[in-house]
Amino acid sequence: MSLTHLHVHSHYSLMRGTAGLEALCGRVRDLGMRSLALTDTNGLYGLIFFLQIAEETGIRPITGAEVSAGDERAVLLVKNQAGYARLCQILTRRHCDADFMLSNVLRESSEGLVILSNHAGLLHAVRQQPDVYAELISGRNWRPVLAFARAHRIPVT
Repeated sequence: MSLTHLHVHSHYSLMRGTAGLEALCGRVRDLGMRSLALTDTNGLYGLIFFLQIAEETGIRPITGAEVSAGDERAVLLVKNQAGYARLCQILTRRHCDADFMLSNVLRESSEGLVILSNHAGLLHAVRQQPDVYAELISGRNWRPVLAFARAHRIPVT
């Protein structure tokens, strides 16, 4: 079984990622990994280039984005065409709706999406949706998230 990074920012995420898509895909390939999720912040700005470069390097691309609003944040990964459409809707609302709350939008529908979050309030709000996972992030205080996930039977990534 090969490791897949599910939360990766490129230089398209200002102040969060510095590596270009060629460097990311090349490094993943060089490490023997077969897939990579590009999850730039609040957008799909590098998606077309990512898909092209992933194909050229033999990496299976996973489409996604880290969506943040206020203190809520989640990584949303696309499972299928319905998930891509839903992610585009969510990102549009994130940029156009001044009252945007990620937990409310995901409660409405998360069809075709996998939700990863280390935000206990958001996890609690969407725990009934399919494919919800608590995200443990290295270097951050992940123990409370793990305890919350165990108490509410939310799987952990």
